[in-house]
Amino acid sequence: MKVDTIIQQDEDERKQSEKMQTVKYIGFTGHREYDNQEWVASELAASIARAQAAGAGWFASGGAAGSDELFLRLALKSRGEDAVPWYDDGGVAVCAFIPFPDFRSGWSSGQLAQMVDMIVTVNDGEYAVWKMHARNHTIVDNSDVMLAVYDGRKSGGTFECLRYARRNDVPIYWINPSTKSARWITGGD
Repeated sequence: MKVDTIIQQDEDERKQSEKMQTVKYIGFTGHREYDNQEWVASELAASIARAQAAGAGWFASGGAAGSDELFLRLALKSRGEDAVPWYDDGGVAVCAFIPFPDFRSGWSSGQLAQMVDMIVTVNDGEYAVWKMHARNHTIVDNSDVMLAVYDGRKSGGTFECLRYARRNDVPIYWINPSTKSARWITGGD
């Protein structure tokens, strides 16, 4: 790799870190099944902690089993026992955006309701594939930054969500469980 390429990558990382200083809304997308779960949990917890330290107060995912559930649990855990209530100024809200009212992904709606501060139902009616994508778009549209557990495959809901985020210039912190690497990506990457 050329030195000027490395310098540009370092500059891009610095700019993205500065962006994190103004972030308030963090969205999440990720796979249901993924490799290196311990490493992913550690990297995701560190990312959430950095976001909270920078003032992020809103964390949202699609509420599916797998990495969505891990994200929600880590976001709740990171705010600690003595945290300011989510509805107070300075509090942290943990939200699940579900695609339709009867959405179930590994737990009952009662379990999900006990796990998060707020459930947002994006569409009425029953299951349809487009509702899953609409839910993901709603998360992206309401986020300053997206965190993603994504292994690079070119299909599926996580891929489509990240493609939408890139088209809409929402920065993504990509946690790749296959390569055990993490980096910022933007619309042009």
